[in-house]
Amino acid sequence: MVHSKASTRQPDAQQLLAALTAPGRLAKPGRLAERRVEIRADLSVGILVVPLNDESPDIAEAFTALTKDVSSTGIGLVANRAIPTSEALLRLSGSAETRLLRTTVRHRKDLGQGWVRFDMEVTGVLDKSEYPQLKHFVGSIMS
Repeated sequence: MVHSKASTRQPDAQQLLAALTAPGRLAKPGRLAERRVEIRADLSVGILVVPLNDESPDIAEAFTALTKDVSSTGIGLVANRAIPTSEALLRLSGSAETRLLRTTVRHRKDLGQGWVRFDMEVTGVLDKSEYPQLKHFVGSIMS
């Protein structure tokens, strides 16, 4: 990933988040080849992490984390615990529309003293209706 701190014009974090949820984003050919030139923007907001275990949300293992940065293909997170699976659903706190991002852990780095950095690749944008078992849980945790 390219970090362009020297640039005078940083991408707006909200624009990058919009790019994550844009219709057809995942259908673009060559997306993986483009990953290394994506620009990341620093963004620190609370996010709900719900690990997926065999395609099912593992509510017992859900936790909150803090975003570190965001690009049009993924989100960097910092948490004080590990994600116990390779896939997870993410939801930004305070999102007007409850959209869940289906993600895959692309990289994990132990930061020490129980803190972990995760780079998550967004593989899908889901409506909350796709996981009705999360309706009450997501609303009570992240409203």
